[in-house]
Amino acid sequence: MKKIFLAIMFVVLNACGGGGSDNTPTSSSSSTPTPSSNTLTTRVIDGYIDGANTFIDYNYNFVQDPGEPSATNADCEGCDGSYYFVGTSSFFSEINNWSVACSQSRIQISEVPVGAIDANLGEVTEAFTMFYIPYKKPNASESNIEVINVTPFTGLFLDFVTESKDELNIDAIEVADGCGEQADALAISVNAKAATFAIELQEIQGGAMEDLYSDYIETNDNQQAQLGEKIVDFMKAADDVRDVVNTHYNAEYNVRVSLSEEAIDQLYGPNDFTDLPISLYINHKGSEDSDGWVPTMILHTSGLKLLKNGKIASITCTEIDANNCTLFDATYENIINSLDWYLSYGGNQNTTLIDGITIQSDYRQAKYHEKDGGINCQKSAALKFYSTKTCNGDNCPTSIGMQPEITHNYGFEPWSGCTIFDNPYLYIFTNQINKTEFSASKPNGDDSYGIQYSLKPGSAIYSNPPVNFLGADKNTIGYQVAYNKIKDLHVSMNNIGNIAAQMIDGEFISMERRTRDANKKGLKKINYSVSKGPNGLSKQCKEYPWDDNAKNFNHANPIMVEGDSAFSACYNFVNAFDFHNE
Repeated sequence: MKKIFLAIMFVVLNACGGGGSDNTPTSSSSSTPTPSSNTLTTRVIDGYIDGANTFIDYNYNFVQDPGEPSATNADCEGCDGSYYFVGTSSFFSEINNWSVACSQSRIQISEVPVGAIDANLGEVTEAFTMFYIPYKKPNASESNIEVINVTPFTGLFLDFVTESKDELNIDAIEVADGCGEQADALAISVNAKAATFAIELQEIQGGAMEDLYSDYIETNDNQQAQLGEKIVDFMKAADDVRDVVNTHYNAEYNVRVSLSEEAIDQLYGPNDFTDLPISLYINHKGSEDSDGWVPTMILHTSGLKLLKNGKIASITCTEIDANNCTLFDATYENIINSLDWYLSYGGNQNTTLIDGITIQSDYRQAKYHEKDGGINCQKSAALKFYSTKTCNGDNCPTSIGMQPEITHNYGFEPWSGCTIFDNPYLYIFTNQINKTEFSASKPNGDDSYGIQYSLKPGSAIYSNPPVNFLGADKNTIGYQVAYNKIKDLHVSMNNIGNIAAQMIDGEFISMERRTRDANKKGLKKINYSVSKGPNGLSKQCKEYPWDDNAKNFNHANPIMVEGDSAFSACYNFVNAFDFHNE
């Protein structure tokens, strides 16, 4: 399912008086000079807005955390909406390895309160928040960025952030690590998606990304200004949807609202629009309880058809005028049932039970409308163990990450109306990634290796894995025993035969190694799998070629060897993975 979402992000905390917008600054030049070469300048624009709280969201959680300081603003009549960050590591003392380049590649957020001054529309009477999702042209330098503009058209990729987090398996980043490896990887991924979208925008709409990032007040683009004000009318209604979701979760979480992927076609299409699709987001990490557990909650949705009057229509509504469709009040149940897709996952995290290991117990719920009209529903639970591995010697990588995991859907029932739901499954995953960075003596990049076990009830491989580890049950699990058992299943191809001999009908084992260079370009990816059926064991070896255009391995057209030759075809590369067990 395609998830390239256009999030003209307008988190209207109450609503935007006079036509505010929900976006983040963008790279663009400005007539206002920067105070010094080290000063980072942002301009907040509906009209030019003074009196906002503007900060850099280093850890991508859309909230101002301690250690994320606010920019200064002259806050004076006749000012031009400019805000300044002092470009020094002392100003950002809570951020490890801080740099100007890091700051320019992170999200910025401008919270516009009641009483702020919009140079065109006057005093702001209803608060709102705008976002900036960074974008720069391929091969462009951050040094070319003079001013970042925040307008109704600069936060188009908020969904790219959540999509990239899912792909990179990033749940939360500490503020101190906002210029670290995970945050850098997230920034690169988001910008790559934005660059792809820029090409689509040019090809499909005939527009340029630079136009979306421009200061339309300075260029006297009245058409963009009027469109921005129209968007605000919908975002005022979206604020009511946000309140409904907040109420459902007892105001525990910070809910964000944005426009969804399909919005661009309606905003710049030939017809006037009566509805716009919106997305909802939650990214929450709570406080530690007395047992060391920290609650987490992630919610991503897309494609809720919203009208200016606050009514919602089903995703199946295809009328140009949505008023001709059946409309619903924006209750929580109606919101969930009317979405194009819905993904929620969260649970609890604990760093106190096993020394050096973070334990995460999560649930996951997803609901998708397929193109053929089917409704795909997914529910599962996962128990994960995050850790790093020590290594001594000249041959050691910079870091070694480990993630054993149990995932299953036992005991979960689909929602009403679901037409697609997985059969019961239980998977065991073992994952290790060796990363080498900043080395002059050996190649930089990453080398990952993992095994997936699909097990049936009564399996001889792992006869009684824990499955009830959510809610209050999380305190009844023998985590050390489970961790040790999964770790014992992290074996080389030399040892997989003994485990495969224990498989019962319906089980399979898949082991895979992947290497990439320092620029994340794939070097090699090979998968060996063995499955047990009524006729015995079936074996496959698949090598996935790299696709430069897609910037990914081509999983649709692998080079495949089947039967008894599969083991030897995969062996040399897969078995050469270094576990660093020294």
